[in-house]
Amino acid sequence: MAHPPTLVIKWASTRADAPDVSLATPLRRGAALALLVLLLAPAGRAEAEDAATARERATAAAQRVRDLTAQLDTADAALAQTVSQVGQQVSGFLLDDEARVAAEQAAALAADRSAASARALYLSGGQAGLLSSLLESGDVSELSARAEAVQQVLSSARATADDAAARAKVAADVAARSQRQTDAAVVTAAQIALRVDQAQALVEAAQATLDGLSARARTLTEAEDAARALAQARARMAAAQTQALSRVRAQAPPAVYFDLYHAAARTCRGMDWTLLAAVGQVESGHGRNSAVSSAGAVGPMQFMPRTFAAYAVDGDHDGRLDPWAPADAVYTAARYLCSGGAGSPSGVQAALLRYNHAQWYVDLVLAVQTQLRAGP
Repeated sequence: MAHPPTLVIKWASTRADAPDVSLATPLRRGAALALLVLLLAPAGRAEAEDAATARERATAAAQRVRDLTAQLDTADAALAQTVSQVGQQVSGFLLDDEARVAAEQAAALAADRSAASARALYLSGGQAGLLSSLLESGDVSELSARAEAVQQVLSSARATADDAAARAKVAADVAARSQRQTDAAVVTAAQIALRVDQAQALVEAAQATLDGLSARARTLTEAEDAARALAQARARMAAAQTQALSRVRAQAPPAVYFDLYHAAARTCRGMDWTLLAAVGQVESGHGRNSAVSSAGAVGPMQFMPRTFAAYAVDGDHDGRLDPWAPADAVYTAARYLCSGGAGSPSGVQAALLRYNHAQWYVDLVLAVQTQLRAGP
């Protein structure tokens, strides 16, 4: 929790230096006394005015701080909600996409079975076989029963395939809608920095209001209460962000990325593969949402082109350095993080902050990594 700075109190001097007055004659003494009265009287009034002004300013500052802390609570709630939504949207998209893949596999299996039934009928002679059976036996009822049975088998297979295809389409639509929502979440994530700046500006404005008070005003009850209120608002902000991070959910990466994270992490001594996986989820949902960001970052690990060029690794050994290629992106991310100190536990936070210059990003990645380490 951040604490307000210690208030150093300096009292203004009330000493009035009298001029060198000779008392040789009553006239000069009287003149000197008159001058002394003139000098002292305004000083006493100024001192009284300073005390009144100090209280007035402390009261106004306290009201200003109350207004700012109320705005800070609102800004903090919006920030916490945004952080929470980013994690939920990414995780939700992963679940929806997994459902889409499962539905497509089920549809493909049903289609294969339907085709197999048709092939079996064809190999058994198909309609020609049925006609031959009719000519041989002369039993129309038997032939009709056979035809009806075959038709039922084919109809059932087709219905199953059609149902599976319909389910796959619904799952694909859900995944596509989730993809669009995740795209929106990425944009929202880019706005987190703005929300942080807004909250920080409110904190700084409130602190500046208190710092602008005179030494005397700072000791008044109103100012001290305002300082405590600001400290409490800062504490609430930290607590709300911590709670938002607790709602983030990690998902195991797809097989291709799972292998890439493990292999790339081994190129940096001491790096945990879950760190790369956490970055991969936060940046693009493990490559599922690697659109160009508003800042110009590209690919599954969201590199700025200039940064990628400086640290690029040909992870798939195809002779090209491509930030959109999963292997190149993941291996380059490992190299970049490693150069920032991610090979040791003490250097992870600094490396992540170098990857994305925002503390919320560091906290989000570490929250995802913690869950990945814990496993399902």
